[in-house]
Amino acid sequence: MFSAKFCIFIVSILPLLRATEWTHSSWLDRHNNYHLKWKSDDKSETITFLVEVQTKGWVGFGISPNGGMKNSDIVIGWITDDGKTYFHV
Repeated sequence: MFSAKFCIFIVSILPLLRATEWTHSSWLDRHNNYHLKWKSDDKSETITFLVEVQTKGWVGFGISPNGGMKNSDIVIGWITDDGKTYFHV
């Protein structure tokens, strides 16, 4: 689907990584609860995403070639009450 060989997803409740590591960022909602950061590495042909979301539930992130669900790459993650982290691709 996409030309990048790998996409790495990091879900964080707290801003654990230095802001200077990320070359791009965007708030994806009007209340500033969903912050997407990303950087690319041309040499390794990778894109790394950091999603920081203020939520008590689950978080989802997807990339689509056309803006729709069909043929998109999606990851969903959540943290249980006992602190276990889960991802579903």
